Amino acid sequence: CKSVVRQASTLLDASPGAPNKFRVLGILFQGQKRLLGLEMSEKNRKALFETCTKLSKAPDEYIELRLDANLLLSERDLAEADANVTERVNALKEIIEKYRDTPAEPRSLVIASLIATKLHAFDLAADIHKELARSSLGGDHQVIAFRRKSFAANHVDAVFSGTYESADEASVTFPSDRLGHQYLVVFWPWASEQCDVFLSRIREQQERFPGRFEIYSFNLDEMSDAGNSILDRLGVKCTALRLPGGRRNMAYRAYARGSSSGLCQCTGACVTAGKVEGAMAGAQAGTREGGGGSGSGTWEVAR
Repeated sequence: CKSVVRQASTLLDASPGAPNKFRVLGILFQGQKRLLGLEMSEKNRKALFETCTKLSKAPDEYIELRLDANLLLSERDLAEADANVTERVNALKEIIEKYRDTPAEPRSLVIASLIATKLHAFDLAADIHKELARSSLGGDHQVIAFRRKSFAANHVDAVFSGTYESADEASVTFPSDRLGHQYLVVFWPWASEQCDVFLSRIREQQERFPGRFEIYSFNLDEMSDAGNSILDRLGVKCTALRLPGGRRNMAYRAYARGSSSGLCQCTGACVTAGKVEGAMAGAQAGTREGGGGSGSGTWEVAR
């Protein structure tokens, strides 16, 4: 930790105007935070805030680092001013506005929600949750994962999104490439004892409603063929897509974490294997009954 801080500081001192200085400042920032956690000293604290001040001027390429720096500087100023709850809430609102309509907006809202809850500023927290639910943020994986974790409701309306590579190296972008199509997205690990049954039930429903659904498969084991050989053996007709990182991938964490295997359905649900029939039947009917849907690009994610 000290070695990383020392090396990053040396690089910045030697080339203060280098094109990658904000990248190095980011490394220094992370190292200084860890060092301060290990050694709480005024020297380390001062050095960290000096780095924060520099990062507060970072370009949009490093906007999330800039957000982290601004949050720490704001907390320092509020602590030194012995700010009350109202002043802290107002400062938090300023941060939210500062990052509105930027790439860092989803993260700023997630962090602001946590801070507002700690401050018992429940009206602000409720407003932030409404912001997180709006359509422009509906497909952000970080936001969906946070809403699933935070909300007591069984389902969270969300947009399935992202660009993924198929086993034959073609790319598919959701929702834009599949607008107007009925499709299901399946997350599955072959290691699960129930997975054979799960995929077989999907095949049975395909046979029951031939040609009515497209199936997109995400194997969680990072198999070299994205699980295509297993799907072919079980007779499941689908497009196998790669999911780098498997369960660590934000798409899985957002849409399907919490069950060993899951199925996501357009205007439908992420359901466990036991609910496959109901989900497909509901979608076939074009309603939300049984977790069904009409294919509009909005998804309801079960916790």
